[in-house]
Amino acid sequence: MFKNIIKGILISQIFCCSLLFASLPVAEGLVLHLDAHSITGVSDGSPLGFWADLSGVGNHAVQATAGVQPVYRAAAASFHGLPVVHFDGLNDWMTLPSTTVSAGSFTAFAVARYELISRNQYLMAGQNGSGDNRIRFAVEASSSPVFEYRAGSSGWKEITAPADLKVHLFAMTSVVEGFLDGVSLGRATNTSSEYPAAFNIGSYNRGQKDFFAGDLAELIIFNRVLSRDEQSKVGFYLGTKYGLNTAYVPTVHSPVPPDGSRNVSVDAGLRWQPPAEVENPVYNVYFGTAETFPVLVSQGQTESAFDPFGSDPMQPAQVYLWRVDIEGISEGAVWSFTTRSPTVGSLEADINEDSIVDIQDLSLTAQEWLESSVGPADIDKSGKVDYADCSHLSSAWKKEGPFPAGYVISRYNAGDFKIAYEGEIAAIYVDGGDYAVCQIAADCLANDIELACGTKPAVVHSTDGLSGSVIFIGTLGHSAAVDALAGSGKIHVSDLTGQWETFALEVVDNPMASVERGLVIAGSDRRGTAYGVFDLSETMGVSPWFWWADVPVLHRERLVVRAGRYKQGPPSVKYRGIFINDEDWGLHPWARKTYAPEDGYIGPKTYRKVFELLLRLKANHLWPAMHDCTKAFNAFEDNKVIAEQYAIVMGSSHCEQMLRNNVWEWNRWTPSDGSSRGNWDWCTNSAKITEYWEERVKTNAPYENIYTTGMRGIHDSGMPCSGASNGQKVQIMQGQIFPAQRQMLAEWVHPDPRTVPQIFCPYKEVLDLYNLNMQVPDDITLVWPDDNHGYIRRLSNSAERGRGGRSGVYYHLSYWGSPHDYLWLCSTPPALIWEEMKKAYDYTADRVWIFNVGDIKPAEICMEFALRMAWDIDQYDHTNIQTYLEQWARRQFGPEYKEQIAEILADYYRLGQTRKPEHMATYASGEEFSLIHYGDETQRRIEAYKDLEARADAIYQSLPAIFRDAFYQTILYPIRGASLMNQKILYAKKSVAYASQGRVSANEYAAMAEAAYNQILAETDYYNNKTANGKWRHIMSCKPRGLAVFEMPSVGTVEPVSGSSMGVIVEGQTSEVPAASSLPTFDVFTKNRHFIDIFNKGDTEFVWAAVPSAGWIRLEQTSGTVKGQDRIWVSLDWAQVPLGESSGSIEISGAGRTLAVHLAAFNPESPRPEEWKGFVQSNGFVSIEAEHYSRKTAGSGASWETIKTLGRSGDTMTVFPTTVPSRTHISDVQANSPCLEYQVYLWDAGVQKVKVYCIPTHAITSEHGLRYAVAFDEQTPQIIGYDTAEWSSQWTVNVLQGAAVSESTHTVSAAGRHTLKIWMVDAGVVIDKIVIGNAPAGHMGPPETTVR
Repeated sequence: MFKNIIKGILISQIFCCSLLFASLPVAEGLVLHLDAHSITGVSDGSPLGFWADLSGVGNHAVQATAGVQPVYRAAAASFHGLPVVHFDGLNDWMTLPSTTVSAGSFTAFAVARYELISRNQYLMAGQNGSGDNRIRFAVEASSSPVFEYRAGSSGWKEITAPADLKVHLFAMTSVVEGFLDGVSLGRATNTSSEYPAAFNIGSYNRGQKDFFAGDLAELIIFNRVLSRDEQSKVGFYLGTKYGLNTAYVPTVHSPVPPDGSRNVSVDAGLRWQPPAEVENPVYNVYFGTAETFPVLVSQGQTESAFDPFGSDPMQPAQVYLWRVDIEGISEGAVWSFTTRSPTVGSLEADINEDSIVDIQDLSLTAQEWLESSVGPADIDKSGKVDYADCSHLSSAWKKEGPFPAGYVISRYNAGDFKIAYEGEIAAIYVDGGDYAVCQIAADCLANDIELACGTKPAVVHSTDGLSGSVIFIGTLGHSAAVDALAGSGKIHVSDLTGQWETFALEVVDNPMASVERGLVIAGSDRRGTAYGVFDLSETMGVSPWFWWADVPVLHRERLVVRAGRYKQGPPSVKYRGIFINDEDWGLHPWARKTYAPEDGYIGPKTYRKVFELLLRLKANHLWPAMHDCTKAFNAFEDNKVIAEQYAIVMGSSHCEQMLRNNVWEWNRWTPSDGSSRGNWDWCTNSAKITEYWEERVKTNAPYENIYTTGMRGIHDSGMPCSGASNGQKVQIMQGQIFPAQRQMLAEWVHPDPRTVPQIFCPYKEVLDLYNLNMQVPDDITLVWPDDNHGYIRRLSNSAERGRGGRSGVYYHLSYWGSPHDYLWLCSTPPALIWEEMKKAYDYTADRVWIFNVGDIKPAEICMEFALRMAWDIDQYDHTNIQTYLEQWARRQFGPEYKEQIAEILADYYRLGQTRKPEHMATYASGEEFSLIHYGDETQRRIEAYKDLEARADAIYQSLPAIFRDAFYQTILYPIRGASLMNQKILYAKKSVAYASQGRVSANEYAAMAEAAYNQILAETDYYNNKTANGKWRHIMSCKPRGLAVFEMPSVGTVEPVSGSSMGVIVEGQTSEVPAASSLPTFDVFTKNRHFIDIFNKGDTEFVWAAVPSAGWIRLEQTSGTVKGQDRIWVSLDWAQVPLGESSGSIEISGAGRTLAVHLAAFNPESPRPEEWKGFVQSNGFVSIEAEHYSRKTAGSGASWETIKTLGRSGDTMTVFPTTVPSRTHISDVQANSPCLEYQVYLWDAGVQKVKVYCIPTHAITSEHGLRYAVAFDEQTPQIIGYDTAEWSSQWTVNVLQGAAVSESTHTVSAAGRHTLKIWMVDAGVVIDKIVIGNAPAGHMGPPETTVR
């Protein structure tokens, strides 16, 4: 209170009365300004029929009807003695032009006083044609008085009405955030953008009812959402003018370095601008790191600058926070910047500075050594070049440098091109007549160069006056300079001309008389040019994710392009893009609340960033966000224009035809004749649906689009057509819908619709129709969907592969739907993406690839991999997918941890392939992780994730601070989230099981489950509010759709008995010893180990001891004190175990009991482990990882090959090429199919079951099955098929567990050595694991039983 009084006194001293009549401090976008002080020609107490708008727009308030006109009052004491307009609350009101608020954004201010709040009354209201309120300040008093502010048909907010009947400053914005005297009242949770057809002051719906009783002094509206600083200026102006005590106070602004700056020098000073309203301000400066801020470093200073270097030197690669308060008046905003990382030049052993240590560096070192000269080869700075320097070089041999090895290096050699070198910077030329995307790319390149070296080059559009080094950017046929260079033979363009999205970078001597050297980036078309520019940026060290994942750009003093020519393209896939989907919990709230509140949705500002990201990833296509929470892409007039500027080809999702966004648009659309739109049903409403489609085709025809054809439901459902059977729907699609759509394309886009890119996506229900022999026009691209879980449902058969439109793929990296969503984390293995998409490409799916990436974050790694594949299908194969993860890690975080990061990611994706984090509580009829078998499969999974966490966290802690935000977003948060989800679910499961056994440790596991749940919330809060200083606030939800799996699961707890009570349970059992007292068998081949749990049922700890009956029985622990439980691991010393079959026991005593656990050891005289190199039966089963074959035999034109990093517990085996024909006859299989062989030793003769665990892919085409052949030894092979129908119960099990398990039965005549053989029948089978015999239940199947 005292502080506020002092603040008021100081403000009143600072501002003289003349300021009351100063002009409005913000003018841009002003569309309405009603000020009672401006009213002239009306005497005090007289009715007011005309109130002039001071904005200059002419939005005057008018009331021509006598008797309902408000009254002008010349002086109102409560308004600082200024005039007001008084409304009597009975029938006074005034009208405003309906166009006063007609755009998608606004900010409104009103200085007013309510005389009563006992009934509804509207200070300001805007209505649509039906009289529904769309914009309003109002008091609602139907139950208890509330103040309501509203924008749109569904966005409103209500708070308790001010009960003091005093003058207040009301404000609101179109993102439905309200303010009372400058204090935010919060935002509405939902909004829309239907703006009023009528606008008035003082009543509901143009004098209908709910009349305002009170005084209005000033009403101001802007046609945009003002920034916080602008709102503060207007609010402060009004508050001061009317003597109001508001939260609007003047603050310092325009910080230098700008907020969020990167690469700031460690000796930079801080500067700011004082508010114009304050004379002689006095400042308090706060400064520090995220850990130390706020530290008061300067108090009472009058200068608008501060030197942090003088107080405590800043550190490189550090995030700093600072704030400047005006003493006694205001607290400033918190700003941040990141200091430049230590200058990263070459590696110390990279003598020639080409970003790699290789033979050239060795040669230079040897030369200096032999010549006894001292130069760059003096690596250890000893003053001479000697053996020590060679040793340094040897240790760094082939170690990559800090930047991508490629055509950008750091040392200049004759003929190279200097982008930035020893203070010089090359200019950038782009023809002013070239495409807009080329201008955008040039500007981005200039910014990227500044990020990399601290100096921004000039971007020019004329060659006049150019000299020195110049980067020429241009599209063939659209750039005068580039065309001239091509015409003179200075650059080579024969391999660019007529190509799709192809580019070349070429270093040219004397490209023109005044220019010494040029770097020419020439594109075959507009996107080719842009891709060339962004390829240069990435090669310089600017990650495509520098903005979207805050990947730092390391500082470089020198940027040099090697002499030569560097060409890429054309791309493997013509249209490559993403689908932003299920955006309700991430991208939409982030855009609406954090990044672009002025748009209120995912709007133009956000899409600019999306488009730039796509260009940096060499993508060209987008299906925009389309849920009902999101305003339709084309409802923003700017969106399609911006897409065209960025050269992004727009489309619409598989269920939205002709660029329409049905869930937003259909129910808001009105036919041109004003009639009812009717139902979304072709059979009853084809004319209206056709008009609806055609309206969009006509509007968007000038732009580059791909049109989705056919028809589905409003959202993700089957085609509605009343009374029609599926067969009739096919006829309607062929005979009516396709022709209608192609006719509108012919009329508005191109006379020959065959030239217009179109797709048809047989997704879900539409696939059922397509399979009824639907005839899709030949030029339309068939876009085959996956089954929503990463497995492509089918690809083009032999007839479909001959289509002119060829085919494409719609593939999910994120999904909302049955059997369970995965909207939170992205855990689809890149190896699976490669296997499915390479197979698709081989079957002519090379026209369109579209990836459902959800909110983009956290799908960064997989999204980039998929798009890189689409650009160049041959850069990765089944042997080197891990290379991508290393390359990705290196590009973001440097070379030091690239191998470790790649291994961590591979393990993360492998665990996700086993079961996604979002699927941990959904098992259908699949087998859960076992608590009792395979060494406690449940605990093994927990420990695998915790180990992954620890490895990732160790790197996070070791990385320089500048890298940590990016590492947290892309790696650490997903890993921690997945780990904690598994801990939460599996610890809860353990608590329930242990509670049923009376173990008091159940309570500990219940507590650990709850701790994991709370930690997920904490990690998500950190992601949203701490990373990048809150840049990503609202982007991450750990509870998308609020599904049960994200909540705290049920747990089991135990009320301990009094005292201590010992229980013992052995591995493989759920009953206590002595009822179940035998461990699984130990054998000399696998050298397996097993556990015994000793647990307490009471509230008092006890001491236990374990004594083995023989010296060859080894116990990891022989005694202990148990409060909850101890786990003893038992193994055998095989050097001492007698040959043959032996038995033994372990005597366990504690809490007054002694119990015996029995065990058996199998150590046969023959064969001995050293005599057998294959797999062996253990405890009744053989378990084999498919990639560990004993022998493989190639077939006719095909062979089994290993896909690295794809599999639940290792790698997998599949047949390449995938286009090899199926072989369905046994004789053909044996003679011509590739074969895998596995040497196994069986102790049991007779019937043996063989289970084959496969990745749950689908038959490649309608002409394929999903089959393999299997046999022992020389037996006749059995052909086994396992393809499942999508949505079947078995398919549900398969996709949730990441495996399809098939089974065959064989008779083995004798125990001993055998060969299990598996042949190809159909390509597309991907084998992960093979189990022979009867293995106990478990999610993963048993661990491999190989000889150890």
